[in-house]
Parts: sequence; C-alpha cells; structure tokens
Amino acid sequence: MPPDGKHRPELNKVADALLNLTPRRTLLYLRESPTATRLVTDLAAGTCELTHEALDARMTSQKDMAVLPVRDEYMVRLERWIEHKTAAIEDPEDRRLIIAYARWDRIAHIRRRARGKPISANTSDIAQMQIAKAVTFLAWIKDQGETLATCRQPLVDLWLTSEKNQGPYAARPFIRWAVRGKFASEISIPARPRRIFHRPLDADERWATARRLLNDDSIETRDRVAGLMVLLYGQFPARTCRLTTAHVIHDENGVALRLNRTPLKLPPPLDGLVLQLVDIAHDHERTVMLNEPNAPWLFPSVQMPGRPVTSKQLARRLRDIGLPTEAGRCAALLDLCTQMPAAEVARRSSGPDDSRAGHKDVGGASVLDQAANWDRSDVAGCRNRPRQGEADVDQR
Repeated sequence: MPPDGKHRPELNKVADALLNLTPRRTLLYLRESPTATRLVTDLAAGTCELTHEALDARMTSQKDMAVLPVRDEYMVRLERWIEHKTAAIEDPEDRRLIIAYARWDRIAHIRRRARGKPISANTSDIAQMQIAKAVTFLAWIKDQGETLATCRQPLVDLWLTSEKNQGPYAARPFIRWAVRGKFASEISIPARPRRIFHRPLDADERWATARRLLNDDSIETRDRVAGLMVLLYGQFPARTCRLTTAHVIHDENGVALRLNRTPLKLPPPLDGLVLQLVDIAHDHERTVMLNEPNAPWLFPSVQMPGRPVTSKQLARRLRDIGLPTEAGRCAALLDLCTQMPAAEVARRSSGPDDSRAGHKDVGGASVLDQAANWDRSDVAGCRNRPRQGEADVDQR
C-alpha cells in the first residue's frame, strides 16, 4: 500500500505477474534484493512510473512480465548498448564510422531478417560482438600507424594472425561495409575457417545416453526431452528451445511434433515426456508469451518470464548431464542418413549447382520430413536393450 493510502489499480497487473511465477521465490527475491525492494516501494509510492522508459533507467532485467505492452526487448537493449559503446570512443571520426556501421548495416540487416518479429538474445549478442570487434580493429590499426583509408591487406593479414586479437574474423562484416562505402579499399577478411570436426558418439555411448535419459527420473524433464531430440533426430538446441505447446499435436493417432512440413510422430516413452512438458508449460499459461500464437514455451527461461531459454543455456544444461550436443547430433544425423535410400542421400549431398546447399539439406528440413515417416520403435526398446544389441540396431 502506498504511503498516501491510495490504491493504484495499474499495479494489480504487477502483483499478478509476480505471483504467476513462483510465489515463494518471488517473495524471497523481494526480501533479499535491495534493488527489487526499492523498485516495488517506488512503484507503490508513485515515484517510479510504470513505463518502459522509467524502468529502463533502473536497468532491471525482468521488468515487464506481461504488465507493459510487448516490445522488441533485445533490439531496445542492443540500441542502448550501441549508444553507450559509441559514446566511449574518443576519436570523433571513428565514432562516426562505428555509428554509421551499427545503424545502417548491422541494425538494418537484423531488421530485414527479423521481418517485424522480435529478435533473439543470440542475434543481439552476435551484433554486439561484431560492432565491438570493429571498434577494436580501428584502435588496432591506429596503433600500427595507419588509418582505415590507408590500411592495406598485409596489415589485415597480420590482424588475423596476431595472437592478441581474439576472434579476429568477427571484423569481416565491418571490412566489407567499409569497402562498399569507399571508406577503405582493396582489403578483405575471408570467411571464418570451418569449425573443428566433432567426432560422432559411437553407437554404444549414444544408446546408453538415450537409455539414461529415458529411465532416469532424477534428470529434469526438459533436459531429457532436449537430449533425446539431439540423440534421435539431430536437432540443434537453438531450434529445440523455440518449441511451444503449439508445436505439439496430440490426437487419436498419438503425439507428434510440428518441426517441419510433415509432423514428426513420437514413439513411447518420448511422447509421454513431451506431454509432461506440455502440462508444465500450461502452468504458466496466464503469462504473455513473446511469440505469435502466445503459446507457452516448452523450454521457458527462469530468468526472463515470457521468453524461452537460450540455446547456449540449453546446450550447457545438456553438457552438465553428460551429452556433448555436437557429437550427439552428428551421430544422430549419420544414423538417419543410413536409413535413407542411397540415391536420395547422394542427390541431396552433392548437387550439380551447389554441393554445400545439398549437404546442408541432409542435416536440415528434408531429413526431418523423411524421419517423420520412419519407424522409430527402437526408441522404446532402448530402455532395456543390452549393450551388445545396440551395435546391431546401429547397423540395421
């Protein structure tokens, strides 16, 4: 209750949003955090307005919780970060360059790709890294006695090979923009070298991990489902974490996931685990979700209500339970490809026009369409399958 005793009806939404989470955790947080206590007190007293701008000034990370109108939160944070980053650049010419690059290249590129939808935390992080690396590159060439206009390719090659420059390839978008805008000439940074090959999990380890995820109730349900999506269907954590209850189809034919054009039918007991996730997600149904159908996320973020867990957080959770996502995904894709007709694999992996695009298709949507029609009854059998038999399954 505010000091003047007058009730503020607009704060009812704040109370509802807080209590829609975990009430005990919320009350503990309000008691232990001086910042949160001061914010709630000021809101009640009316000294802090319930607006995005007022809460931005407080720099709180969990500020709206469906109380304020939905906005592109990560885009707002990115633009605010750019303002702070460019304000710290001492050289006026460098500051103008970075502002122009950030505003007319990176932000414009992100908006085109987003097509009016909110951007993800990962997109914002990548843009920040590229802009920060552009600032570092300009400072570095100045230390070498050059400017962007006088910089030549040997100096860029030195930038790429210097041990002091971590992640030098992140400056590539800036160099390309500078050359197009005639701020620089005859310099370039090649594409980042291909990442290190990840050896796939062998059949024994893959099925042993799948059996553990199916049987071990001490592991959280969302980690079990995410791990099985990697091990059985080769799904990226970045795609899995964006699933909502709207992607789950439950009818007389069973349970399926709408991952692509053809729904992917899930075998038992994986279907039961997914339905458990749906039940858990419906507990937060009153919270506004930042997605088009306003459907609850299957993998919600604890820190950011209304948003999904990030791909990095999900991959880290899987590593914590002993599943390296890249190795598990490689093993799953190899297994899926062995079940495709040889002619189909050859056609998709080596097209005459663009072999790389064909290879990408093997690990992408087309494999999921094929997998949707395959019999995955092995999954149920792997709960109690002996290790010796696992190799036989992998050779089928």
